[in-house]
Amino acid sequence: MPFALTSAALLTLLLGGCDDEPPVDDTPVDTGLSDADGDSWTVAGGDCDDTDPSIHPGVDERCNGRDDDCDGSVDEDDAVDATAWYADADGDEYGDPATLSVGCTSPEAYIADGTDCDDADPSIHPGAEEVVADGVDQDCDGGELCYQDTDWDGYGTSVTVASPDLDCADPGEAQFYTDCDDGDALVHPGAAEDCNGRDDDCSGGPAPEE
Repeated sequence: MPFALTSAALLTLLLGGCDDEPPVDDTPVDTGLSDADGDSWTVAGGDCDDTDPSIHPGVDERCNGRDDDCDGSVDEDDAVDATAWYADADGDEYGDPATLSVGCTSPEAYIADGTDCDDADPSIHPGAEEVVADGVDQDCDGGELCYQDTDWDGYGTSVTVASPDLDCADPGEAQFYTDCDDGDALVHPGAAEDCNGRDDDCSGGPAPEE
């Protein structure tokens, strides 16, 4: 009995059989559910860099030029290592503490020092030279330099003392250094000059003898 091919077998033979079928691609499909860096976050779950375990939602954002917490923003102002900046309007390299701005980079004309007590005057800042008894706190320490008044008559010598305030009116302090005898409260400029052989009013000599 002669061998007969069915029409289906003949078609397969003519088309080359199963050997010409395209190879099966068995490469795993990335569904975003893998956790390549082992940080317990997947791409599908919000991990924006599955090659770095320190980058994923929930971590602290830092000033490092990358999106640590995967919120779509880089180096945000609320980064844990952001710097406090203060406006320096007078250009003396000391900023106004009332102008705080926090961020990874400095705004224009802002600096990291916020200890200026007068940001409108470049001669006033921490470390500036204090002018004696002028009622201005040049060095921003809250006090003043006054002339020492040992006899408490309101007139001092050229010796200076530190005061916790700016008026130089406390006991032992004076705004002037014109006392010619700081050991006697009856001797100072403006005192009554008596015929006692001494210069009571510090005018340069005792009263003339009558």
